[in-house]
Amino acid sequence: MFNQNLFDKKRNDYQHEIEATYKLTKTFSPYIAVKNESVSSKTDQRQTEFDVGFTLKI
Repeated sequence: MFNQNLFDKKRNDYQHEIEATYKLTKTFSPYIAVKNESVSSKTDQRQTEFDVGFTLKI
């Protein structure tokens, strides 16, 4: 089930993104996010982005 070719020379473009947020206080929430997307629809190259930050509601 998990061992399959995701890039099989077809024009399938997909992207995965996940974000985790923790509400520390009423106005402050730190988060971490990971995103994996294709570089080109013609190759199997991928790129992963990591994002860390916080949300401050005033």
